[in-house]
Amino acid sequence: MHLSSTFLARALPNAQLLIKHPARIDQVCDGASWQAKDDQVPVAFDSRDVPAQSLFIALKGNTFDGHNFIEAALEKGACAFLISDTTVLDKVPAALWRGNLVIVVEDTLAAFIALARAWRAQLTMPIVAITGSVGKTTTKEMVRSILQAAKLPALVSLKNQNTVVGICATILNIKTEHQVAVCEVGISLQGEMAERIEILRPTIAVITNVGHAHGKGLGGLIGVAHEKRQIFKYFEPHHVGIINGDQPMLRDAYYAHPIAKCGFKTNNQVQARKVVVSAGVDGQLNIRFMLKWYGKRADITLHGGHQGYVANALSASTIAYFLNIPFEQVIAGIESYQGFEGRFQVHALKGGNGRLISDCYNANPESMRAAIEAFGQMTGPGKKVAVIGDMLELGDKEVFWNRQVGRMIAKAGGIDEVILVGPLAAAARNTVPFKTKVTVVPTWQEAIKPLEQMLAGAAFVL
Repeated sequence: MHLSSTFLARALPNAQLLIKHPARIDQVCDGASWQAKDDQVPVAFDSRDVPAQSLFIALKGNTFDGHNFIEAALEKGACAFLISDTTVLDKVPAALWRGNLVIVVEDTLAAFIALARAWRAQLTMPIVAITGSVGKTTTKEMVRSILQAAKLPALVSLKNQNTVVGICATILNIKTEHQVAVCEVGISLQGEMAERIEILRPTIAVITNVGHAHGKGLGGLIGVAHEKRQIFKYFEPHHVGIINGDQPMLRDAYYAHPIAKCGFKTNNQVQARKVVVSAGVDGQLNIRFMLKWYGKRADITLHGGHQGYVANALSASTIAYFLNIPFEQVIAGIESYQGFEGRFQVHALKGGNGRLISDCYNANPESMRAAIEAFGQMTGPGKKVAVIGDMLELGDKEVFWNRQVGRMIAKAGGIDEVILVGPLAAAARNTVPFKTKVTVVPTWQEAIKPLEQMLAGAAFVL
């Protein structure tokens, strides 16, 4: 973002602009100007991650107030601050101020959004939005890998920053030299997608799939599908939507703009055929498949045994097609993808007596089934132990879907012991196969002792 008094006057016309020195405060008056030292300024809202010469946004939440971290942001080199409480200016040691810009507004979140809208209006590069019940983050990270293989200057949102705050931060951190920006968009309540997309205004948008995630707030599968499709709400006729063509509730809907379909069925423009999961000598799984991509095809090998990765690769490669990335670079980017934190990530246990597969995020029935199936296919010395917590936000079917976990384990096979953590996960105790040992505990802290006992020998742990 270009941070200047001219841009701020346009984006935040009611803001008060101050320049704070160690011994005084100057007001930016008519005719005066302020310009950041660097041409484009990064934006931060977390005091633990404040780049030098950045704008720090002092947001207020239910359990925190960013105004309490102004001093920490100053020490890390922030050059400007967006605040609503001017009393913090006198609470910070005077020596830390060095002609910093202070933007005073009534509501810092509303101002944050206004800044994002104003900066987005100046951007002309393709903006990609990714949503879906499962696979948003993995698809986004695969796109990052493809963009790196293509050496295309791009801004890809961090981790799973998919809320209004994360989306605004992503927009404001886009530089004019970037040739593409990619942002994950998550929702849990009706109306949230339209709110977030009105700010982001993507030119390419993807729905990876529709599942039972956040059924409580979105109203079942039909409600989830309706809300996800709102990602196209502000599309212009030349913008492109990408959908999972295997799901009728996406495939059969009406769209007023071009749609590309990807999936495992032959009616999709981008397809995966001949999917084979194989294990190496160390028990690690790889997935091989043929990628059919707009008349071209190639044999692909993915690291890891999670078959959801194939669907993610299809979505990512379809995005790449509309970014005009050559097929060879698409292949290179997909095959070099190494996984992402908390998404079926494999860690070696200390002492070399096993592996831990970390699949820790807000699960839903579809992601739980995929993880259990992949875990069941893994081979290696010792037993396999699954530690499974509650699946939440599933509405009136929470107990039903948590009970189904036992049947998922039975269908996958190969899992020796299960620790069910929490009151909802406990519903699966009577559906886990008889030959699988089950331990039920109320909290993760109480799962540690039985897990340590199970790890006495070599093991895999999910």
